[in-house]
Amino acid sequence: MELSVAEQHHFFLRKPALGAHGRRLALIFPILVCFCIGIYFLSRPPGEPTEIPGLYVNARSLDFGAIIPNSEPRGSLILSNRGTEAIQIKGIYPECGCTSATVGSTMIQPGQSVPLLIAMNSSGESGYILKHITIKASSGVRDGNVVLTESAFVDPMRDLVVFPSVLDLGVVSEGQTASGMLFFRGQPSVLSGIPSRIDVMAGHDAAPLSLTSGDDSGEMNGKAVRIFLTVPANALDRSVIDTGLQFSVNGRVSRTIKIK
Repeated sequence: MELSVAEQHHFFLRKPALGAHGRRLALIFPILVCFCIGIYFLSRPPGEPTEIPGLYVNARSLDFGAIIPNSEPRGSLILSNRGTEAIQIKGIYPECGCTSATVGSTMIQPGQSVPLLIAMNSSGESGYILKHITIKASSGVRDGNVVLTESAFVDPMRDLVVFPSVLDLGVVSEGQTASGMLFFRGQPSVLSGIPSRIDVMAGHDAAPLSLTSGDDSGEMNGKAVRIFLTVPANALDRSVIDTGLQFSVNGRVSRTIKIK
C-alpha cells in the first residue's frame, strides 16, 4: 500500500509517542545536566585572577583579627592554577622578618591548588599592623609578581576578662567607705600591674590604671582585687554617685569598669 504525499509528510514530521519510561527520562535529563554543571563550578576553588596568567588566589589578604602580644598566629591562602601551563613559584618575599610564608609546592600543575602557609610574629608590635608578601612566579607565558597582605590588631587586653563589668556597692553613707571584689583573668604580665587593693573616690573621674604587657606566650592566670569606694562627706543623700577604673596597656586606653 502506497502513501500519498500528504501522508508521507505527516509520517516523517510527527513526534514519536513517549512511553512512561521515556517521559521520566525527559524530565530527569535536564535536571542531571544542571546538577553536573553545578558540581563543576562548585568544585573549582574560589578565587580571583592575579598578575600571573592562570594563577588565582582565594583572597588577596589574610586578616588575623585581634591577637595578643608576642603571639604567632598562623593561617593560609590558596593558590590555584586555572591555566593550561604549569606555574613555577620562583620566590616568596615577606616584607620583614616578622612574617614567614611557605608554599606547599613550587610547581603548580594545571587544575592543581596548593596552600600558602603564613605565620606572623607579633613580638614588639602594638595596635594595627599591615605587612606585604610578594610572590614571584612564572606561567611559561611571562614572569610576574603577586603582592598579598596580612594584617592583625595587637590588643594586650583582648584576653583580659573583668567581672563584673559594673561593680555595685549598694547604699553607702556620706564619709563612709564600702568595698567589693573585681575578678580578673589575663596574661601574668598584665595582671602583675594590678594591685591587690584599689582605692577610688565616688564622684570623681575614673581612676587611671596603667599596665604593661610582656612576653607571656599566651599564658592566662586569674587574680582577685578588692575595690574600696569612699563617698565624700559633702555627697547628696539618696543620690547615685559613681566613678570607675580606666585601664590602659602600653599607653593605650583599653577598658573602663564602672563602680557605683
